Amino acid sequence: ALLENAKTQLSLFWKDEETGLDCKARPDALGHELIDLKTSASVNPRKFESVAFDLKYHWQEAWYLSGLAANGIHKDRMLFVVVERDPKRLVGAAAKRHAVSIFQTSARLRDSAKADIDTWKRIYAYSLRTGDWPDHEAEIQTIDRPRWAEDDEDDLR
Repeated sequence: ALLENAKTQLSLFWKDEETGLDCKARPDALGHELIDLKTSASVNPRKFESVAFDLKYHWQEAWYLSGLAANGIHKDRMLFVVVERDPKRLVGAAAKRHAVSIFQTSARLRDSAKADIDTWKRIYAYSLRTGDWPDHEAEIQTIDRPRWAEDDEDDLR
């Protein structure tokens, strides 16, 4: 029912009123709900919450919602339909099936994401105008195993 009468891969274009930037988005599906399809190693809510936050899915949602609003379509949220990558063999079932869960962000996370997106739009517009781009270290950086991975390895000894 989520996809009933939904348009898929709808291209949205708009000019940001504050910055004058030309913007675009391409949501997976838009019907009575705005839907984004994701795959994940796990549909466990705590695990997916961490992945979604790290990958800034809430920023994607804020971007899509602002694009819809600029095009006269008002939605309050985006639903993330998440499919677990590896199928599970269900007890008594001959076929393997992928676990699926549906998630939404909290209003608090949506509000903070909108503020973050607004900040980054201003930075991007400023950099386009001035050629002054925020940067990271210009020299080569060394990366290693994250600290949390070291802690996990210590626990195994």
